[in-house]
Amino acid sequence: MKIRSSLTDRSLYRQRNDKTTAVRSNGRRLTTLTLALVLVLLLMQQAGDPEVYRKIFARLGVPITTPAGIEIQSQPVFLPAAPPKPRAAADFASLVGRLSPDIRDQLTRRLAALRHPTTETTAEDDEQLNSLSATVASAAREAGFADPTEFETALSGQPDREPAADRLLTDLQSALDATYFDTVEDGTVWNGGDFKAFYRTLERIANGDRLSEDPVYVGVVPLIEQSVIYRGRHVRMYGQAVQATRIDAKPNPFNIDDYWMVWLRPTDGSERPIVVYSPSVPPQIASLPESGVDDSGPMVDIDGLFLKRYLYRSVGGYDQAPLLVARITPAQTAPRTAAASGPSPARSTIAMIVAAAAMIAFAVTGLWYWSVRRNARHDQLLRQKRTQPALKLFDNLD
Repeated sequence: MKIRSSLTDRSLYRQRNDKTTAVRSNGRRLTTLTLALVLVLLLMQQAGDPEVYRKIFARLGVPITTPAGIEIQSQPVFLPAAPPKPRAAADFASLVGRLSPDIRDQLTRRLAALRHPTTETTAEDDEQLNSLSATVASAAREAGFADPTEFETALSGQPDREPAADRLLTDLQSALDATYFDTVEDGTVWNGGDFKAFYRTLERIANGDRLSEDPVYVGVVPLIEQSVIYRGRHVRMYGQAVQATRIDAKPNPFNIDDYWMVWLRPTDGSERPIVVYSPSVPPQIASLPESGVDDSGPMVDIDGLFLKRYLYRSVGGYDQAPLLVARITPAQTAPRTAAASGPSPARSTIAMIVAAAAMIAFAVTGLWYWSVRRNARHDQLLRQKRTQPALKLFDNLD
């Protein structure tokens, strides 16, 4: 209940003037938000400077360096787009898809025998070869090839075969290579399904075959989190070799007698090991210990195919590491020049944008605060003029 004065319309109770306080509170809040916005923009600018992270990891003993001659492209860390298959590759993939798993195994051994010929042949081998050639020719006819008999001629292994037959065998092997990764069991130790993909990739690395035209420069985390996407993809990595072991190969048709298993420490700050298998390694890597960790190991460039997530036993229990079959070559760190250490034009542009945004924010805040204060002062004067009592009515009392 409000009791009004007889002289004025004002209440007899004490009035609380909260409008000025609210204006001041709103102004302080807006100023605080503006300063916070400027601070966020400055932090965003510093977050885009790789030199900041380089200094941090250098203090932690993890140097962030880029190998000379390697350009790290702006690749997405999710769903990397696989290169489209040409029409010929799609036709060969359709041919191989019509073959049963047993016929694929026979074809794999036959193509490997043509690349690594031996003098041991029997009548049983010739009979199996004729049956295999007829089956492949029939699948080629169903896949739409114009002359299926050329597969029979190419698989016969005649020493005077034409270069076109060699290209035919190469394309057929490429289509088979894609199927080898379908049987790889991810997130486990070695399994029987890993055999063909593992030894065939070792053969390709040993022969110096071109894996692809567009390798993906990737870190440890994408390979662990998206192993299915990267399986069989041509990737490149950079790390420090800390352990190496020579292993005798199991009997295989790909002419692999031995290979090396090398453990790497990545330079992306993840501190998760990488295991790489290679048919040969440089002398400085071959001299690394077979157990333990050598912190003075060389920095190497890894160029090969990602196979799977490998389950291994670590100090803290079982863990997973990316497993690659790749070439291992020493990498030289690129020297940093004085010009490279200076601010780039992009960073200068960002600094100008941040400064302009801060000035505009301060100007808008000042104008808004001045307008609010002026309106509040004007309202206060009007309110005082309207509520002031008319004291002239007491003059007639004399």
